[in-house]
Amino acid sequence: MTTAYVGYFSYYLPEDKEYCDLPLQVEANDRYEARERLWRELEKNPEQYFYDQPAKLIRLCGVSWMGSRLDMQDYFDSMAESCKMEINRIKNVEIPNERKRTPPDADLMAYKRSQLSDETGQLHLIDCIARDLYQAHSIVPPSIHTELYYAQKMADNLRYEKEYDLADALEQRIWDAAKWGDTDKDLIQNLFREQSLYSNGAYHGMERFFARDGCFPVHTDTDYTPQQAQEYTQAMGGM
Repeated sequence: MTTAYVGYFSYYLPEDKEYCDLPLQVEANDRYEARERLWRELEKNPEQYFYDQPAKLIRLCGVSWMGSRLDMQDYFDSMAESCKMEINRIKNVEIPNERKRTPPDADLMAYKRSQLSDETGQLHLIDCIARDLYQAHSIVPPSIHTELYYAQKMADNLRYEKEYDLADALEQRIWDAAKWGDTDKDLIQNLFREQSLYSNGAYHGMERFFARDGCFPVHTDTDYTPQQAQEYTQAMGGM
């Protein structure tokens, strides 16, 4: 049985000098399949969504769905993913648009930042409730449950690249974070926020895993140009 998933893309319109967001909906078996289907839908019909303007800095802010109240992990995860998607949308669209406003509007910027703070606080609250009520039933921290899945894919890739020590360190962090280890949970969150992994006293760049052809596709280097819609579709769809 498939579920309806909604994803928000953010992008920049150079002609308007404006950041925009774009909601798309797909049917998928789970959130991981949904992420790939959302990218493919955008790549298949870019002219349907971007119309007649070039678009740059195309990013997927996140994926959300209606969680099942019969499955507490899914229920809390869906709320957490909704918060994270909105956090990324605010960071990618709302705040950049306010930042470039001339003259700057301090009140509007403060309001956008307060929205960001509210979503972050809500995400923390979801974790607290899940931990208090369901940790004894082996619930995984909702705020990082999706990230743990993709972090394991990153660890598998590191092992394939013969980065054995780094792969081992990441897998240990994954295990401990799933058991609510606060330090390890923070490290996983930082990995997906900063796109780098701290291990053995040094930061290791993980940016490649966040590209369109990486483990956790967040952004593409391919821009959309209306005159080259076919080439764009081929370039992105071939990844």
